[in-house]
Amino acid sequence: MLARDVMSRDVVTVGLNATLLEAVKLLINTRVSGLPVLDESGALVGMLSEFDVIRHVVGSDDAALSRFRSQLRIRGVLATAYSHALSGPVRSIMVAPVISAADDADLEVVGMLMLEHRVKRIPIVTGASVVGIVSQVDLMKALLSRPADDASAAAEAPSTEPGPLSDDQLRRQVATAVQRAGLAVGGGFDVVTRNGVAHLWGRVTDEASHQACRTAAGKVPGVRDVFSHMQVVPSHESDFDARQRRGLSMSSLS
Repeated sequence: MLARDVMSRDVVTVGLNATLLEAVKLLINTRVSGLPVLDESGALVGMLSEFDVIRHVVGSDDAALSRFRSQLRIRGVLATAYSHALSGPVRSIMVAPVISAADDADLEVVGMLMLEHRVKRIPIVTGASVVGIVSQVDLMKALLSRPADDASAAAEAPSTEPGPLSDDQLRRQVATAVQRAGLAVGGGFDVVTRNGVAHLWGRVTDEASHQACRTAAGKVPGVRDVFSHMQVVPSHESDFDARQRRGLSMSSLS
């Protein structure tokens, strides 16, 4: 498989001259742990991770960590030292040069890059432009989407005749079909396709939605079979309501 077959295409990036505070807001609001840094022309020039920011703001010695723990206990305005640290530009602490891979790179190469450089994600590029990102999770999806995991593994044997669509094209069409069906999928919904077999990943709230995802994927021309790794996780009350209810229950026992 190639990098483009499993990479996440909706990549959140940050500008070279953005402040660290702006980058932190992106990390929090988009729930990602790392951001490719782009220059004014849109070229990849660096990477910024949440660890880079924490290390920069907090420091690593015992005194710095103690001050940070104290800051977490205080409500109100952020301490001046931390505000000043976050006012600096992204380029001041980003990691450069960047370890990246081409979109047609073999996944084995991407995995070796992660191991060799001890990074959790590899930006995928076409020329100097970022077109996707492969994380450790994406590699695990590819590993678990092998034919051996399918009860009908024999059906995944490559056809002797070339198919009309590549795995990458089919992956996009399956994802689009599920989205157009209006199904509430979560948990990082994703599709991995191998030789015409669509492997579905993510979370749904009930079995009906789960089966609807399988049906939508199966109707895509070129899909020979559908194998689901999705999990059914019913939606529950909010964490606040749950804590309140637990508190009342404990009070009744005292």
